[in-house]
Amino acid sequence: MFTAEVQRCLMEEYYQNKSRSTTDTRIWMHTTDGKFTIKSYAQLIQGNQGRQGIFRKIWSSWIPTKVSFFSWKLLKGAIPVDSAITKCHIPIVSKCLCCTQPAEETSLHLFIQSDLAKPVWAHFNDLAGIQLPRFYNIGLIIKTWMTAGKKGSMEYLCHSFIPLAILWEIWKEAVPDIHTKEKIKGWVPQDG
Repeated sequence: MFTAEVQRCLMEEYYQNKSRSTTDTRIWMHTTDGKFTIKSYAQLIQGNQGRQGIFRKIWSSWIPTKVSFFSWKLLKGAIPVDSAITKCHIPIVSKCLCCTQPAEETSLHLFIQSDLAKPVWAHFNDLAGIQLPRFYNIGLIIKTWMTAGKKGSMEYLCHSFIPLAILWEIWKEAVPDIHTKEKIKGWVPQDG
C-alpha cells in the first residue's frame, strides 16, 4: 500500500519518536497534533494529486465525514454492489432492487441509471441547468456538478454538495438499515 520510500520514512520517524518518549503511545506523523484522521490518510495516499480536483472537494470540512468517505469509496470502486462482489469470485445472482425490471447492479446502474436514480438526477439536473455529456461515469457527473457556479458563491457550494447528497441518499435507500426497518415494522399493526 505504501511505497518503500514512505515505509522507510515512517519507520525512521517511529524510531525517533520512540527514543524521545518515556511512554509508548501511537503518533500519526501526518497531522500536527499526532492524531490520525481519515482526511490526513487520504492526503497521504493520494499524494500531490489528492489536493487537486474532485478529491479535494469531497474532503471539504463542511461535507459530513461519512458522505466524504462514502463518495471516496464510490469513486475508488469500493462500494459493495453486486458487480463488485462477483469480481471477488463470489457467485451471486445480481438484481438491482431499485428497478422494476431485472438489471445487473453495478455502481453506474444503481446510482445513475436505476428506476430510483433517474428521476432524482433528472430533477436536480434540470433545476440546476446541468447538462451531462453523452458518455459519462459517476466521477464525471460529480466533476460536472462541482465545476458549475462561480467559485466562492452559495451556488458553488450547493453544486459541490448536491451530487454527493444524491449519491448518499440513493445508497441509504438502496441498502436500508435493518434497525430502521424493524422500528418501522413495529409501528405497523400486525394481523393475527
